[in-house]
Amino acid sequence: MSARPESTAAGVTAGIDPKSALALAQAAVWDWHLADDRIHVEESWLRALGVDAADATMPTAEWRRRIHPDDLGAFLAATESCEHGGDRFECEYRLLAAAHRWVWILHRGRVVQRARDGAALRITGLLLDIDRRKSEEVARGDSESRLATALWGARAAFWQWHVPSNTRTASPLWLAMTGYPRTQWDAMPNPWFSNLHPEDRDAVDRQLRQHAQGERDSVEFEYRFKAASGEYRWMLDRGRAVEWDLQGRPVLVYFWATWCGVCKAMQSNVDAVARDLPVLSIATQSGSAADVTAYVRERPIVPKVVVDANGSIAKRFGVRAFPTIFAIDSGGEIRHVEVGYTTELGLRLRMRLAGL
Repeated sequence: MSARPESTAAGVTAGIDPKSALALAQAAVWDWHLADDRIHVEESWLRALGVDAADATMPTAEWRRRIHPDDLGAFLAATESCEHGGDRFECEYRLLAAAHRWVWILHRGRVVQRARDGAALRITGLLLDIDRRKSEEVARGDSESRLATALWGARAAFWQWHVPSNTRTASPLWLAMTGYPRTQWDAMPNPWFSNLHPEDRDAVDRQLRQHAQGERDSVEFEYRFKAASGEYRWMLDRGRAVEWDLQGRPVLVYFWATWCGVCKAMQSNVDAVARDLPVLSIATQSGSAADVTAYVRERPIVPKVVVDANGSIAKRFGVRAFPTIFAIDSGGEIRHVEVGYTTELGLRLRMRLAGL
């Protein structure tokens, strides 16, 4: 296993045990016996989170008392769903930790035992620490407000392109710059591409294609755009992909780095799996798109490679070491996490867990 800036692996290492993997993912197993009305949570996770609990097994009422009053409704709704035939238990809420601090957690699980009359008897699953993600969401909201102010001051417009539906959302300033009312813009089929100057389309298409294939970190191009008045105006666009679609099917997501020795040893296993199963390979903190492209050319890699130059994608997944794999099912849920070297057979077994 390799973790930057230090890499302790000199060669192939064995995969870590499940408890260690859960710890790295900041997750814990919970087990709720509804007949006894008691819930068990791993004591080490409670301690790491700063939750003051005398015993890892406690009455459900005590656990509920630790939930933020504003979030208790979500917990009760998830409970009621399982009691009335639902199989999935999932909610997010704030849990009271040490020093009167509220910590956001994701509470996820399934009903694993029912009585003959269908009543839920036992629910088990994972608790995940999502406090950092929630903090980032708040910070992102603040950043978006500052961005809107900055864009207004610089007379720069914001746009967003949803590639699968080919829908391009334009900010009010973009509409003001081009003269289109919102109703007219929304009513036009493919309004952005259809109004590009014909002589500029090839250059724009080329950059977008290169970015989609991981050959560019971002796009930046000048082009002429037909305004509502009928005249062409010169525009400068800059952008980059912020989300990658897993296409609604089970997929193995493989985080690696060019400087990771274990990743190099494991690459042939990933390549073998990628020849017949969907694999998304993410090169993290390994330089620019050009650097990664040069690396891949020297060592032919089978799966499509996404460049995560600043580690933002890995951060969203909570990756702390390399290599890390996630087996994700068709519903987008993570079914398995593995850190360290994994054999081809091990990868295929994890994909089987995800539904392939």
